[in-house]
Amino acid sequence: MSGRSPNVSITIGALRSAAQLNGAGYDQQMFYAMTLLQILYLIRFKNLNSQQALGNGRTSATALAATGSTNTRGMNWGTQANATDSVKCLGVEDLWGNIWERVDGLFSDANRNILTAFTGFNDTGSGYTNRGFSGAAANLSSWITDVQGTSETGFIIRNASGGSETTFFSDWGNLGAGALPVFGGGWGSGSHAGVFRLLVLHTAASVRSSVGGRLMFL
Repeated sequence: MSGRSPNVSITIGALRSAAQLNGAGYDQQMFYAMTLLQILYLIRFKNLNSQQALGNGRTSATALAATGSTNTRGMNWGTQANATDSVKCLGVEDLWGNIWERVDGLFSDANRNILTAFTGFNDTGSGYTNRGFSGAAANLSSWITDVQGTSETGFIIRNASGGSETTFFSDWGNLGAGALPVFGGGWGSGSHAGVFRLLVLHTAASVRSSVGGRLMFL
């Protein structure tokens, strides 16, 4: 919805409930919808550095911005001239930048096994399919040099050494134990933000002034 201030400082459960109140088929964005957008970005731009390929996004500002600033800017728009203007990628405003987006249907368990689901979203990964061990013996937090890379686990970070903001996947990644994800980066994320920025470290109870969600209909 254009001209609205994004809803932030709200738990993932409250966002999920609010999305579902719109009616059958509505939810907040899930992991596999997010992964599809990442794949479509790669097909369109053929570049692992999304901030270089399209634009910085609103990643160096002092507060969130209302929606709608890219209404007249076509399907794809961005700039490297500053980091206060929103990007528009594949028709989606602020695919990275402005606010972080919570993601449903993904949970990292206590052993960093990656659990995913297409329906029945919840805070603990209950009933999700175990897609296997991520390969991480400890929490990961670094530039992404390698990703899980399967059809089920997509671009979740696998290797956290030797990368930078201009090499490999050019975005920062996190993978923790017993954690839920947020995606894209917020208004103060700088070069860490981008189409591959996924932070799997949040708890169900966590709230942040820079974290909201995105509505999905499926």
